[in-house]
This record gives sequence, C-alpha cells and structure tokens, in this order.
Amino acid sequence: MSLNLTDEEIAGLIGYAREKFADERYPFAPALRPIRDALAKLDPKPKPAPPAPKKPYVPSMVLNKGKRHR
Repeated sequence: MSLNLTDEEIAGLIGYAREKFADERYPFAPALRPIRDALAKLDPKPKPAPPAPKKPYVPSMVLNKGKRHR
C-alpha cells in the first residue's frame, strides 16, 4: 500500500497526531503503540549529538597554595 501524500498533508497528519497524544490521558497505553510506531516512521526524531568530551582534571591553584612545603 502506498500513499501519495504531499509534504503538507504529512505534516498536517503528524501535527494532528502529536496534538492528540498531548491531550491523551494515557499516551503510553499499549493500545496506542501501533500509532506511535507509525508516527515514528513518518517523522523520525534526529539522534541527539554526543556529549562533549570531558575536560582533564587540573588541580586548583588555590588548593595547591596550602599544600606547599618549605
């Protein structure tokens, strides 16, 4: 089965479904899983960017002042 829908029609259906899910009392009900799956196929969410690498640990100069040995 193929649907010949324009981009505006697809966007309208996606927007309507998202509004209905927002108004739904139990949006994660098992009965709605097929609808959520179909919506995910129509409008996949982009994967989030990976987090930035952690900076290496550098001791504070304030803490090092008290540890100096004379």
